[in-house]
Amino acid sequence: MSLALVAPLAPAALQPQPHAPVLAQLERLHDDLAQPDLELPELLDIHDRAVVLGAYCREVNAAFDVWFDASVARLRSERRVGQLLEQIIASSPAWESHARQRRQYVPRGLLKQLGVSGSQSSRWRYIARLPDQDFEDQLQTARAAKRELTTTSLVRIARRLTDGPKHGGRPRLSTRTMLRRILSYAREIKRIQTPQERALLKDVLDITRGWERALGRPDVVQRAASCLLCGRDRPAFGATSRCQCGGKWVVS
Repeated sequence: MSLALVAPLAPAALQPQPHAPVLAQLERLHDDLAQPDLELPELLDIHDRAVVLGAYCREVNAAFDVWFDASVARLRSERRVGQLLEQIIASSPAWESHARQRRQYVPRGLLKQLGVSGSQSSRWRYIARLPDQDFEDQLQTARAAKRELTTTSLVRIARRLTDGPKHGGRPRLSTRTMLRRILSYAREIKRIQTPQERALLKDVLDITRGWERALGRPDVVQRAASCLLCGRDRPAFGATSRCQCGGKWVVS
């Protein structure tokens, strides 16, 4: 991938032109972003134009959908820049830190040449790690709620979804992703044979009954469970296999 820079635009070129309606400029921004093989300088130019256009829309009190479209163009350009930076980092040589961990960074001098700060690079690369569907869902949710979607909020979401626990372990997944995996695995199960499999299935069904109650399903039969010894009702969540008194739970 070529990293040759294009000449920076003059400040006047970034200002919304009186003869060019805002909607036409928005359409051009999104058309430019639709190009598949944009280089870093081209994406940064789109980003700068989106930032200026968004500020102008706010200044003239444009309708929500108008300035939100400008924000979407800015966020998409930041994500595309982050994706390219991730590709560059992946192809750059690694070096060993004092902790003997091999790490890869943006090549020295590249960010300065592009006019991108280290903070911008880090934040945009976080957004780039968001799965496509999660990114689009965030845009749709914000538009439907008529609220601003900022770079900071997307970075926060990306960190929650992509960063693992501080002390190692598996990375955290979104509820949507986990439910999709559960559905995918469930479709692969063709038979239940062993006692261990039946016991596991019972545990799964107990959990899903709680989900059905949370959805307010009118067709779900509410079954109460109480202790065989003391008669205490079993709690809906966090219940152990036996009551505190040692008695078994009996479903009525």
